[in-house]
Amino acid sequence: MSIDDRYAVYPFLRFRFKDKDKNDVIYSKIRDAVRNFKGLLTWEMITYDDVPNYLILPSYVYSDGRPTSGDLNEHLLAKYGENLYRQMIDQAIVDIPNLACYIQNKLQVE
Repeated sequence: MSIDDRYAVYPFLRFRFKDKDKNDVIYSKIRDAVRNFKGLLTWEMITYDDVPNYLILPSYVYSDGRPTSGDLNEHLLAKYGENLYRQMIDQAIVDIPNLACYIQNKLQVE
């Protein structure tokens, strides 16, 4: 997220584990936790074949799949309108610490 303007870019986390293969079971455990999280928004964990990282992002960002061209933020603004788009970002910001705790707790249990 942008520190100067929280609405400049939709919230997401891009990550990978340095010493883990992309198909390591840790990723499926995190994906399951993300899917089962009950917050203000629904969340997804995705990856693409052509990149080594995983993304955790609000489902509304990924609902249309991977964009082929253009700016995704502009697309989301046009699709949802500025007020709803800002509201969804605010909801994501509220969800993020709870989602992080939920993932951490789920991984400690297993």
